[in-house]
Amino acid sequence: MRKMKEMMNGIGMNNSNMISNVFKIVLSLLLMVVCFFRSKLFPSTSKSVNAILTIVAAGVCVYSILTIYRSIYKIMEEYDEAKQIKLEQTIGKDDGTLYSVDTLTNLIEQSDIIDIVIYSNGKLHHIGASSESRPGISNLYNKQYYIDSTNLEFDALIRQLDTLSNPEKKIVVILIDDIPQ
Repeated sequence: MRKMKEMMNGIGMNNSNMISNVFKIVLSLLLMVVCFFRSKLFPSTSKSVNAILTIVAAGVCVYSILTIYRSIYKIMEEYDEAKQIKLEQTIGKDDGTLYSVDTLTNLIEQSDIIDIVIYSNGKLHHIGASSESRPGISNLYNKQYYIDSTNLEFDALIRQLDTLSNPEKKIVVILIDDIPQ
């Protein structure tokens, strides 16, 4: 537990949110166990009372499962945000590698799925391409290009990269698919 707390503090996670989400998960699991063993904990001889308790227990179990999913999602989301903030705080002008705009556009155009973190004008930006697929089929389709949370056409992506680059048409690349450069 101590190592987990140190890791959370190391990337800037809010402990109170983390504790409340973990508490929700534990409480939901406990409620599910109580619902599962309800007939042994609360014996009932009446079939109508037993039917009502079964329906209530099923509802509580469904709600508990949804609460667990929401809490796990919130923990993961907070971890990603804290990781991004930590990355922004630790990046300096000398970090990363200079790539030309042409090299980056070729890399993005040739890749179906890629995420590149660049440093420009004192800020981190996510650029790349994303595609969709169907389960069990390896063909990707509906390729989209993006900068931060904005989807762009490829020509617009190139224009945006030109505005983010330095006068020599180079950009500092920090990460390519979470691999430091």
